[in-house]
Amino acid sequence: MAFAKHERKTSPHKSIYHTMNKSTNTSSSTVPQKTHANNRKIGTQGEALAINHLIEQGITIVTLNYRVGKMGEIDIIARDGDTLVFVQVKLRRSTRYGTPEEAVTPSKQRTIRRMAESYLAFHNINDTPCRFDVVAIESHHGNTIIRHHKNCF
Repeated sequence: MAFAKHERKTSPHKSIYHTMNKSTNTSSSTVPQKTHANNRKIGTQGEALAINHLIEQGITIVTLNYRVGKMGEIDIIARDGDTLVFVQVKLRRSTRYGTPEEAVTPSKQRTIRRMAESYLAFHNINDTPCRFDVVAIESHHGNTIIRHHKNCF
């Protein structure tokens, strides 16, 4: 999947989350346990960074964490002028398992499209331009990089 690059580094005073809850254990051999609560916490931090970034770009947030039954979730629905924007946020603390962009698989894209169609139908939105964005965040060793890919699928 080809993404257009709009990359920037964040500074702590500009983000909603001022810290990324750095671990006190600096041993590289220790791998943190993956738990649902930990994943949700990381997801919430990523969404907060993405929201801040979108607002800085002049994009208005409409709703967060839009769910359609057990189908899945759209992280952010926003407006950029007259365009309705469905945003997928991916945060990675390392690239061990790939970049954040690589986590937005074709299957995930299809799910987001189906959920967007459901949102449009439920809210009786017919003649509004829409697009799908990905906000990819890499945050490790105190550095955070945000890449905003517009209209990428």
